[in-house]
Amino acid sequence: MNKINKEQILISRHYIMSNGQEDNNRDKYYAYLLNKFGIEIVNPKFLNKEVVQQLKKYLKINIPNSFYKNPQDLKYFSCEELYLEQLISYINIDLIEGNHNKNTNFNRIELFNKVLPKYENGKEIKIRKYNIILENEINKILNDIFDAYCNYSRPFSIEEANEFLYLYSLGFYHNQDIKCKDNIFYLLDKDINFAKLLDRKDVVKFSVLKFGNADFNNVNKTQKNTLKLIKNMIPLVKKASLSKKQAKFFNKLCKECNLKISDNNDNSPYKAAIKEIKNGNIISASKIFLDNGSLFARNFRFLLSRANNEEKNILINMLPNDNPILLYQILTTILNDKDKRIFTFKNNNLVKCHIETDYEEKYRKSKLDYETCESLSNIIKNKIDSYYLSLPKLGKIYISEKFKKIALPVNNSCSGRGLDVLPAGSRIKVNGNYIRTFCYWKNVFDIDTSALFIKDDFNKNNDYVELSWRNYNTLPLGKSALSSGDCRDENGAEYQDFKIDELLELGYRYVIYTLNGYGGKLNEGDIVCGYQNKNNLNTSAWDPKNIEFKINVISNSCAYIGFAIDLKTNEIIVLNLNSSGNNQVVNKKQLLLIERYLNENYLNYSMYDLIKCRGEITSKEEANIIFDDDYIPLDNQKTIKSYEMEKLVALINE
Repeated sequence: MNKINKEQILISRHYIMSNGQEDNNRDKYYAYLLNKFGIEIVNPKFLNKEVVQQLKKYLKINIPNSFYKNPQDLKYFSCEELYLEQLISYINIDLIEGNHNKNTNFNRIELFNKVLPKYENGKEIKIRKYNIILENEINKILNDIFDAYCNYSRPFSIEEANEFLYLYSLGFYHNQDIKCKDNIFYLLDKDINFAKLLDRKDVVKFSVLKFGNADFNNVNKTQKNTLKLIKNMIPLVKKASLSKKQAKFFNKLCKECNLKISDNNDNSPYKAAIKEIKNGNIISASKIFLDNGSLFARNFRFLLSRANNEEKNILINMLPNDNPILLYQILTTILNDKDKRIFTFKNNNLVKCHIETDYEEKYRKSKLDYETCESLSNIIKNKIDSYYLSLPKLGKIYISEKFKKIALPVNNSCSGRGLDVLPAGSRIKVNGNYIRTFCYWKNVFDIDTSALFIKDDFNKNNDYVELSWRNYNTLPLGKSALSSGDCRDENGAEYQDFKIDELLELGYRYVIYTLNGYGGKLNEGDIVCGYQNKNNLNTSAWDPKNIEFKINVISNSCAYIGFAIDLKTNEIIVLNLNSSGNNQVVNKKQLLLIERYLNENYLNYSMYDLIKCRGEITSKEEANIIFDDDYIPLDNQKTIKSYEMEKLVALINE
């Protein structure tokens, strides 16, 4: 796995460090970067060989070979020929060289001596603007990034946490307020005094994350160290009202840590609220929930479904006016209300789901009718607008239309970072009819790519077509979707080509792109995936100058869902989710995790809608702040790019 460093953090945000030396070959370097990577240097005065080397290292040139050189190679083989070459290649590695492991090399055994084309580089260029910065500018930028991270109200993703800890280790923490308690957990082993920002409820939450059901028998070395940490935490944290179950857990924890501290709180706010509901006192129950953290929001639908019209109005007025993230989460739940509900939850940076059973659906009493959902969604959107309208204005602003397709960054704790990666649910317009996906990896054994082709009714119809290592040799979609084959090596690559118009004609609406770790979890080595827009598929498989985005995949699971292609709207839907499970191909249940993101209503409230409440919209020339990826600001202006998530999150929480 690539270690976090200053260079990596800055380059991912389109900053590149320079030693300040001028170079006579500056113009040649400028042309090389533009032609090879689509990179335009905004301020090329200090563009030199060192800068070029940094960018080459980050954007990659020497990518491992794929099984077939190019997905288009498959057009020259019959299904029988593809099957035989795959089979013989497998036999060669397994029987001749022994059991395949990361110390062996896996090569295609060519049986038919096909004359395959020599693919040239494509002409498509995705322009990205990079700023050269000098040594005296670095700390200011990194400090702004760290401050924005401190301002997060949601848990970090794995890579965000790694960046945060790295910056913390460099001394960028100066007693800033850290808003999300989950993120304080990352600091506890660095400085136990951060426990003073927590309470006993947080101790319980932290312990459950580490130990599950608190079975302390046969703990491993890591867990023993965690217990030592918890033992040091408990005397420092603040007291808090615990439920009976929480108190029991806390006392068990104290006993395990040999601490003579106990909590005898037998008062469960949830049980008290349920008792009020059974007695018909909906509003009394709501007030109990409201006084106990997130209970009100978590049970809002439950309360609403049991309320009469008068009580519904009271409940709606009880919704918090000062927590837009909470309101947005309620909004997305309502907008995606279905007959059979899908519950998603996260644990250890993995997203899991539970599909409502027939029994649960039959006896569920929390169904909301369409009129209630529609009315409530409008009220919530107005509440969100009102909150942001009430904040101090940012001044004159300009917002690119692109931000209408960017989702709010509130569900990214299971996501990875990379090159220009947007929040889950965001949509990117595809400029053309062809897409080439890619995945390459180094120092990790055998990553498998899969594409699943799904029709509109995929939740009701279990039939879908798969393109993966299991069946690419059958050409399941003819020449409309092709794979470069199954590369089973420690250093390898796989590509897939899609023709959008032909897949539409075949009746498909979505293509879901996934990765699976055949050799284990996706948390080792260097694993990168993404896609390229192509005007011509008969071009070199790897072409860094037309990459739309790429994601650094880090997952505690074997399953990863990268993105979807909405064939009807000609858009990429960013997913970027680490999924629980160890399936060798993502299955139907895991696909249900992404249903809400495929719904166009998910962008009913976008980043554009949020930002417009914060200032006076005007032209680029007159604006103080420009939300745009390509604009070069004047001296009195600043820009915020779509991929600068920490700045956008800070804006949300300001």
